[in-house]
Amino acid sequence: MRTAEHFVVNILAREQAELAARFARKDIDRFAAPTRWNRGPLGQPVLDDVSGHLFCRSRETIAVGDHFLVVGLVTDVSVRKATRRLLYHQGRFGRFTPHN
Repeated sequence: MRTAEHFVVNILAREQAELAARFARKDIDRFAAPTRWNRGPLGQPVLDDVSGHLFCRSRETIAVGDHFLVVGLVTDVSVRKATRRLLYHQGRFGRFTPHN
């Protein structure tokens, strides 16, 4: 991803925690079945049946400790489903509950 000119942020629905966990694992082919995906307009992997996509152009890559932060400029957006989004915080999946 550090060398890609373009990338896609796939926005998962709340019921897709298993898919998110699959992509977090190491030493597996994340794009093998049962993962359903296609190539985006510039060849990026675009997951099927997700809430939406952010199509991005790479702007900057920053070394942060033993990781890299890739900053992108959003060039296009697609919203596929009107559904609640999957959130991940402090080591677990959850949901956003607004304060009243």
